[in-house]
Amino acid sequence: MVTGPLFAVEDLHVTFAMRARSVEVLKGVSFDVEAGETVCIVGESGSGKSMTALAVLGLVPSPGAITGGRICLEGRELSGMPRKALRGVRGAKISMVFQEPMSSLNPVLTVGSQVAEVLRQHEGLTSKQAGARVVDLFRAVGIPAAEERAAAYPHQMSGGMRQRVMIAMAIACRPKLLIADEPTTALDVTVQKQILQLLKEIQKQSRMAILLITHDMGIVSEIGDRVIVMYAGRPVETGAVSDVLGNPRHPYTSALIACAPRVAAQDARRSRLPEIPGMVPPLERLPRGCAFEPRCPRSVPACRDAPPPYFGSAARRVACWLEERR
Repeated sequence: MVTGPLFAVEDLHVTFAMRARSVEVLKGVSFDVEAGETVCIVGESGSGKSMTALAVLGLVPSPGAITGGRICLEGRELSGMPRKALRGVRGAKISMVFQEPMSSLNPVLTVGSQVAEVLRQHEGLTSKQAGARVVDLFRAVGIPAAEERAAAYPHQMSGGMRQRVMIAMAIACRPKLLIADEPTTALDVTVQKQILQLLKEIQKQSRMAILLITHDMGIVSEIGDRVIVMYAGRPVETGAVSDVLGNPRHPYTSALIACAPRVAAQDARRSRLPEIPGMVPPLERLPRGCAFEPRCPRSVPACRDAPPPYFGSAARRVACWLEERR
């Protein structure tokens, strides 16, 4: 019997070997996901969210490589697994919904044939069996006229329908873990809500775990159970969504929440949306101390001297020198 969490990442490091030097793009990422749970990874572009997902799937692009840590699914270690064995895990046990379905789907193949290929590869179904399952999957994800739509090409479908196709492909083999990388990017608000609701319904039916990557704190509050806030390749705050959003303890988390759009006040006065000054620093030129220090309104001298350790418990961890005073 497998004990412990369904999925666990422990002290994950990813390094890119450049011409003059090596650059560490993930620095000790650790988290776990339980069956039926949604864990969100949030942060600005360049914070390491998508790289974490690629590392989990063994898809770190060259010249990058996993240089430390462990990745385990149901107690089975995936890091270091032979490529052929890992291909058997991807799509079957762990699947992914990418943020832009138009670039993820093959434009010269029908959407039905692309979903059917997953079923033939991982479950050994015949073309006829796979075709029937595709229609069932399309109906399950809310694609109308499923049989006709299976014969369509990606360009013949709307953005929302293409994303439903990607979800159908991702759940085709009933994975234990679904990674969703910005799954509602470029979709209007109505379709975004439909896609998120669909993911929650599928999760409720199957007890599938979801690792959701986003930059939108609104999505985190709507669908997440726990959240990991990342900055410059490192988690800076982790905890239950209600705790982190209700009482953010890292200045970066507070800044992200403050930047989230809010419904206008009743007096309809317009106010300028807050922003975080500056940008995420290049990973090859990080400050000596806390990576967020140059942008932080609450920095203290210790922030410039060394990266902060983690304070708190496993349920709520914060990498900030201000926590030392709590």
